[in-house]
Amino acid sequence: MDCLFWNIRGLNSKEKQLDVKKFLANTLAPIICLVETKVESLSSNKIVRNVLPHYKVLDPSSNGRIWILWNPNQTHLSLIRHSSQFIHCLASPSDGQPPFYISVIYGANDSSERQVLWEDLRSLSQQIGSTRWILGGDFNEVRFSQEKKGGQPAHTRRLAKFNKCIADCALQDLKSTGCHYSWSNNQVDRILCRLDRVLVNTSWMTSFPDSYVHYDSPGLSDHSPLKVTVLPSSSMGPKPFKYFKMWELHPEFWGVVENAWSVPFEGSPLFILAKKLQHLKMILKHWNNTVFGPINRSLEVRKAKLKEAQQAVMDDPRNPALLAAEKEAKTKYLDQLQMEESFHRQKSRLKPELQRIPYEWFKLLMVLSPRGRTTS
Repeated sequence: MDCLFWNIRGLNSKEKQLDVKKFLANTLAPIICLVETKVESLSSNKIVRNVLPHYKVLDPSSNGRIWILWNPNQTHLSLIRHSSQFIHCLASPSDGQPPFYISVIYGANDSSERQVLWEDLRSLSQQIGSTRWILGGDFNEVRFSQEKKGGQPAHTRRLAKFNKCIADCALQDLKSTGCHYSWSNNQVDRILCRLDRVLVNTSWMTSFPDSYVHYDSPGLSDHSPLKVTVLPSSSMGPKPFKYFKMWELHPEFWGVVENAWSVPFEGSPLFILAKKLQHLKMILKHWNNTVFGPINRSLEVRKAKLKEAQQAVMDDPRNPALLAAEKEAKTKYLDQLQMEESFHRQKSRLKPELQRIPYEWFKLLMVLSPRGRTTS
C-alpha cells in the first residue's frame, strides 16, 4: 500500500494549503503522514477538510506536530502507541491484504531527546514480530557523513548511535530515487542533509521486494516529500470523468451544456441517452482544459521551474547565480499560488445563486431533457 511522508514546515497559510493540496491530489496515497504542520487542534479538522476532504486525521498529541491521514475506503488505522517524536499504528488494508505496522517519525532537535526515540524504536521492534513494518519521516539525523554537505561535519558519535538503533531493530533503508538530500537550510551558505528517510524490516522486503521511496523536490517546504510506492501496482485504467462544482460558477457553463446536449443522435432512447452523455463528457473535458487549464498550467510550469532550480542548487549549493535563480523561482511560484487562490475566491463570489444548484439538477437536465427522448 502506497504512502507518503513529508515535513511540510507549517500548514496554516492558504498558499501553503493550496500547494500541499495540489501535490497530494497527484499522489492519492491511502496513507499520508505529515509532520510539523504547526496547526492548532481547533483548526485541524477545517484544514484537513480543505486539503484532503475524504481523509481522516490522527493527531493524538493535538499539537499538529505529527499527523497521519488515511482514506477510510482503502484502509483502517489503529493507534498503538505515540510520543512527541513518533506515532505507531496498525494499518489494515480494505482489500484483504495482511495488516502492517506504520510508524511516523519526527525526531527532536536535541540529540539527547533523540536517544529516547532510539530506545522507543527498540522497544517497538520487540513487539513487531514477523509483521511487516515501515517507518518514515524526519529523523533529524543522518546515517553517513556523505549525507551532509556544507556546515559543520556530521557528528560521528551521533551517527553511530543512530546506526546502532537501526541494526538493533533489524531495519534497512528502503531503496530510493530522486533527490539525494532531503533538507536544505535555504540560506546563502547552503547546508544540505538527508534527514528524512524510510526504513523497513525484513518482513516488509520479503512481501514487497520491489517497493521504493522517491525523494521529490521540496517546493515551498525545506524538506522533500517521500512517496513510497509498493510494486507491482495494479492498473486502474483510464481516469473516470469528474464533474467539478466550480464549472457551475462560470457564465458559459450552462450554454456549453445546452449546446452539447442539442446535438442530434438517432436510435433507441437508451442509445441516444448514452451517446449524448458520451458527447457531453467529451465537450466538458475540452472546455475545462480550455477555460480552467491556463491557470493550472501556469502553476505547473512555475512549480517545474522551482523544482529545476532547487535541483541545480543541490548540485552546486554555493553558486550565487543558482541561489538567486532558486529564490526568484520560489517567489514566482508563490505569486502564482496567490493568484490562483484569488481566482477561486473571486469565482466563488460570482452569481451566488448558482451555488445552490445541486449536481442532481444537472443530472436531471441530462436525463429529462426533451431532446434526450427524441431522435431529432
